[in-house]
Amino acid sequence: MGLFDRKFCDICGEKIGLLGNHACADGNLCSDCVGKLSPFFTARKTSTLDQLREQLTYREENREKLADFHPTRSYGSGSTKLLADEEQGCFVLSRGGDLRQQNPDLISFNDVTGARLDIPETKREIYGRAPDGSRVSYNPRRYEYSYNFVLYITVNHPYFSELRVQLNGAALDGHDRMGCQRMKEEGDGLVKLLQLRRMQQQQKEAARGPRSCPFCGAVTKPDKNGCCEYCGSKIL
Repeated sequence: MGLFDRKFCDICGEKIGLLGNHACADGNLCSDCVGKLSPFFTARKTSTLDQLREQLTYREENREKLADFHPTRSYGSGSTKLLADEEQGCFVLSRGGDLRQQNPDLISFNDVTGARLDIPETKREIYGRAPDGSRVSYNPRRYEYSYNFVLYITVNHPYFSELRVQLNGAALDGHDRMGCQRMKEEGDGLVKLLQLRRMQQQQKEAARGPRSCPFCGAVTKPDKNGCCEYCGSKIL
């Protein structure tokens, strides 16, 4: 096979564009198939085709479940927002638009293992002008600062372990103390909310207790989707 011979996608069978090949552990994928994987998934190159097919099946099931997702709260002012369905105990990170078309991963509050707010600082020197018009540093040097507010959420999930969402839009100027304080309070509040919702979801599931499955007869504790752990039938 020549260097520039086109390959075929091992998932969908379509011919891969000249610059559109994405390798995995034992094959090749086209850009369309890669685009269907979770945006938080980073292990494509070391994953097998069977593992990627399993994830694509999960992603289609996730798309169907979004039909029953009804957000009750929205957090963040950046391009990505955290939308929470407090009734069902889950959330998504949405970039806006139609949710089923976008297909953000549905995350149960019960799967959250941690959350933290990071506030990275950007420091830029301010320069003056010399008599000849050249740029010179002040003495002492002067700087301007800007800040972003980034929420990191660690989760128990088969395809990724961490979610990242920038809560603000454009970086906030360090002189905007009220804006920075407001964004910090929102981030801190989200960390507490995720911890609280996880605890409430665990208590809710524990209260369900073991019960007899009417389909297979086994005594089972329903999973987070209300399904029998043995036969998978929905019993709640």
